[in-house]
Amino acid sequence: MDIDLPGMFIEKFTKLLFEKEGNWQNILKVSMAVANDSFYTVINVLYSAQSIALACILYAAIRFNVPTPFDDPQFNFDICQERYVFKKMMAYQQQQLSQNCQDSPMIDESKKQLMIEQLKAEFKKIPWEKKVDLECELNEVVDSVKQIQNFYSNLLNGKQH
Repeated sequence: MDIDLPGMFIEKFTKLLFEKEGNWQNILKVSMAVANDSFYTVINVLYSAQSIALACILYAAIRFNVPTPFDDPQFNFDICQERYVFKKMMAYQQQQLSQNCQDSPMIDESKKQLMIEQLKAEFKKIPWEKKVDLECELNEVVDSVKQIQNFYSNLLNGKQH
């Protein structure tokens, strides 16, 4: 039985969201520490590893005063969009191969460009948390950030968990 852990997604998600930021490595380091500390809360039992990973990253970014999708409606999801289009195109091509369609030719360039434009339009309609990973749920991300904030607040105030 495989169990996904938040740390498995943190580096990938941090790069997707903040690689263009100069201090993305600092966000990554803090996110990993937050993910480790998140095991002192109940969120790892309640929510998906992807949602928790995203919450850890957003918590770290907020600590560094880096704009996040929470507070920046113009947040840049270009890298996420490229990944989304690439994965969808690969899935389509794989489907074509698995159907063993020798009659139907591989996608021609004009059809490929049309598909890319359709996928980009589809991507724009996806909620921001799903742009990072389709397994992320906004309510889980928001509650996880709150739980993490409460954990650190209680830790600073000397309250036992």
